[in-house]
Amino acid sequence: MSYRIAGVGALGLAACVGSAHAQSNLITNGSFESPVPGTWQGSDAVTAGSWWTNAVAPTGWTTNDVSLHGWHTPYSNSRAQDGVQAIDLNGNNPGWIEQTVTLVPGHRYRLDWYDSRHYIMGSSVTTTYNVLVNAAPTGFSVPSGVSTGAAAATDWWNAQTMQFVATAASTTVRFAATAPGGGLGSFIDNVQLIDITPTVSIACTAASLPDSAGQTSACTVTSSAAAPAGGLSVNLTLPTGGPRYTVSCASPLVIAAGATA
Repeated sequence: MSYRIAGVGALGLAACVGSAHAQSNLITNGSFESPVPGTWQGSDAVTAGSWWTNAVAPTGWTTNDVSLHGWHTPYSNSRAQDGVQAIDLNGNNPGWIEQTVTLVPGHRYRLDWYDSRHYIMGSSVTTTYNVLVNAAPTGFSVPSGVSTGAAAATDWWNAQTMQFVATAASTTVRFAATAPGGGLGSFIDNVQLIDITPTVSIACTAASLPDSAGQTSACTVTSSAAAPAGGLSVNLTLPTGGPRYTVSCASPLVIAAGATA
């Protein structure tokens, strides 16, 4: 007779921590490539060329007083971070753009995007905006020297990121301009929201044990990513002890911060 202790533990673990998830972008149209406006309200004269419109809302987004900028034919030198279009958070005045996304409560998410300045602005003008998740604002500032009007392509865009844990089945992600006033402000492009919740696996030195004295199996729980600050708590469904064997592990098991096992 054998006791498949590892098998029971693995099945319980899968039920507790969930199945593996793909790291796909949860944001729709994060690079603002859709639609391509067919009727332009005006144009900004610049060497790279940027036709703009504030009459067309990007697919998947709700907007208020922002401008959709695109570097299109006959301008071959696109200064968008991804594709050929980007959002200026200042249309005529500081505005905002937002999208509501479906989440899994308790999962950890990473929001990535790029920011820059309007190409007509000076590259040292204070340019700030808030990113709101669950209506809680976090302030960001475009670094000095970064502008879509800069001579070097390496100075056109700056990468930004933040993380949060979902507390509900959906949330609204909003980018809202704060400074300066008027029609020149922060550019935003290539917005991505990724579920980075670690997946957990279990491996044991023996998948089954013979019914004889001195037989043991040691199991290791491994996370697909380093545990966050405070550690990663993993709930295990353990086999019950019996007259012929004992179980020494406990639940929940905590993987220390920064560790994977």
